[in-house]
Amino acid sequence: MPSWYLKDTYRLNTAIRILINYDNRMKWYNSNKTDMTEFKQSIFLLFYNALIDMLLSESPMKLIGNSVTSAMVFNKLLEHISEGVDLDGNIYLSIDDLLDTATGDFEVACNNNDIKNHLQYMKSCIWNAMLVGNIGVHARIGYEYFGKAGML
Repeated sequence: MPSWYLKDTYRLNTAIRILINYDNRMKWYNSNKTDMTEFKQSIFLLFYNALIDMLLSESPMKLIGNSVTSAMVFNKLLEHISEGVDLDGNIYLSIDDLLDTATGDFEVACNNNDIKNHLQYMKSCIWNAMLVGNIGVHARIGYEYFGKAGML
């Protein structure tokens, strides 16, 4: 993804939609309506809007006590783009690990805290996920399967 996408809102939105498989996820959420999928859909949409907002921000943002620019977010995002192969053998690019980590952290926070500014909190979850990757996911899996002292 070229850096000049930061100046082209349409291309940036399109690129992010592709990287998060937006259309297919929305079809799935809309065809599986339950309270839980509606909640997860709202978190997914919040992730999408927060990431776009972070990438288009013209001034530095305060995230987890750090001053973060859109260029910093863009550079970190590039690190999280991974390649996959679908069932038909087609190669695709995604940021699924980043999406899963940030939305998972946000969901846990929603269940345990009263969040006053959801957009700002999601931005912090995204930035944190960009910094630490999916360490939290691996820690939760290790805990679920091996207990407190367990490791993967």
